Amino acid sequence: MERQKKIMVAAGEGDRLSNLPELILLYILSMLPNSKQVVQTSVLSSQWRFLWKSVPASLDFDFSDDPKAYREKHILAYVASVNRELHYWRFCEKIKLFRVFIHSYVNIDRDIDFWVYFATNIGKLEEFSMKFYVITYPDLAYKFPEFAYTNTVLRNLALGFCQLRPSGDVMWSNLVSLSIGDVDMTEDVMEKVLSGSPNLECLELDNVVGIRRLEISSVKLRKLILKHDNDECHCLEIHAPYIRYLEIWGLCCKEMHFQLRNVASLVTAVVSLNVYFPKNGEKECKYCRNFFTTLPMSKILN
Repeated sequence: MERQKKIMVAAGEGDRLSNLPELILLYILSMLPNSKQVVQTSVLSSQWRFLWKSVPASLDFDFSDDPKAYREKHILAYVASVNRELHYWRFCEKIKLFRVFIHSYVNIDRDIDFWVYFATNIGKLEEFSMKFYVITYPDLAYKFPEFAYTNTVLRNLALGFCQLRPSGDVMWSNLVSLSIGDVDMTEDVMEKVLSGSPNLECLELDNVVGIRRLEISSVKLRKLILKHDNDECHCLEIHAPYIRYLEIWGLCCKEMHFQLRNVASLVTAVVSLNVYFPKNGEKECKYCRNFFTTLPMSKILN
């Protein structure tokens, strides 16, 4: 009889974890390894049923390492799983980031348009990364939709194998970091992107072809990263008088090289070039000497 009484008293005390202040509960949920586990806590009790909606979520879908990811049926399965997740998370009050890395966009254009719409309109994300690993020509890349060129919330944007061809102005007023990779891009589009991102602080161009002259006049953009390791050869002139940090990585041959025309504010440079020297490489040697003498920085790494 005494034991039964103790059990009843204990049951009457309720769930001490659930009795904690909501701010503490939200902090505990935010420490769980992934967003799925956060949602699963909704089955604990009626009090926990909707608590997950107030926890900032991180949606990360990376299928690039899956050996089966090249097959169309698996790509479609991945797309369906992403769509299901976004359907659940559309009611979440705050989504910190949304990343999706997948091999191909072929035959799933409408689904990708929905992902971009979710990131730029529904989820009101601050960080969005979307990259494809399609081995084909840059002009066949996924066309970034027109509605996504106007956004006042995004702070970090990374796109791989996505065509940027806005018909009007770009308005990314809150963007501070932009990464563009594996795509053909015109100087006019680059100018639109830079003029439409007045608060941009960091720009990364990874195997971006089509630009011969990169002109950056913003005083806020202080970090520039350039990567080039494909077979597309050209000369890139860099006019960026206010950048303070520069990284250059990649292949350098007689057809492909970088020319620093104006980097007067540069403080730190990281340079890693694979330079091809033919048997009579006088021209290449001269280029290397000239390149490093145009670095007016006080600190050199690599």
